[in-house]
Amino acid sequence: MRRLKIFLPIILITLFFSCTESPIGYDGYYNYPLETNIMWNYKYIIETTNYRPLDPNDPYIPDTNLIVENIRILSEGKYIFENGTVTFRLSELPLIYKNHKNTNYYISKPKELYRYAYKGMGSLAFPKTNKNLKFLFNRKYFNNTHSLIDYITGIVNTNQDSIYIEPTPRLVYKYPLTIGSKWNFVDITGVMRIDKEVIGKEILNIPAGSFQVSVIKWYYDLKNLEGSEDISVLEYVSKEGLIKRTFYIKNLALIAPESPEVKGYIDIIQDIVLLNNQKAYED
Repeated sequence: MRRLKIFLPIILITLFFSCTESPIGYDGYYNYPLETNIMWNYKYIIETTNYRPLDPNDPYIPDTNLIVENIRILSEGKYIFENGTVTFRLSELPLIYKNHKNTNYYISKPKELYRYAYKGMGSLAFPKTNKNLKFLFNRKYFNNTHSLIDYITGIVNTNQDSIYIEPTPRLVYKYPLTIGSKWNFVDITGVMRIDKEVIGKEILNIPAGSFQVSVIKWYYDLKNLEGSEDISVLEYVSKEGLIKRTFYIKNLALIAPESPEVKGYIDIIQDIVLLNNQKAYED
């Protein structure tokens, strides 16, 4: 297995959220017309772990580092673009780093949910960047963790003040979510392809309750780099929306800021877990 070269990462992933209007059941025959006035609260956990320094006497970072944030997702109803495209708008509101608001715009069809556009910083970015560090991934350099993760999840243009429209809408979910169903999510020519597949059904028990979920796996093809198998993403989706997502990168190379020397290898685990969903306010 070839190890990916990367500078010290604290992984943060773009979120994809949705909700149901008329769920039909556990068999995957439901869709996600986006309701107004629904709020989801998530716990967002990023862990760097299993650090393997090449020199045991020169530890570069602690073996385990944990960051926790709470995120509120609010459905804000329809938004119509100047070209007439009707979308549904969801805002992502971190409760600690409140200035890092993101907005995603989705097209909802009977058999598909597309991400049409987004605004903000892409994935949530904690303002704790070491200016001496850079990331190297898939032959590209990144100055901070959120730009790296945006790249991994297909976010290619982020700006706090303007809306970025995808060149081709990204197919987030294809209905029904039946086992074996597979579709393309991201395809950047010559750079990266991400496919999704429904690989199973299960009962998922989390603090928010028990949910009947479809398990969706992401498949990576990094065009310029071997090691796609070192990235693993699993989504757990029910009629209530996204219940959990686990993002795992292993065998990442940690690069010294003063030279291109590898200091060691590290694993990254990121979990997004639903705490509750409810009406944002009473009608």
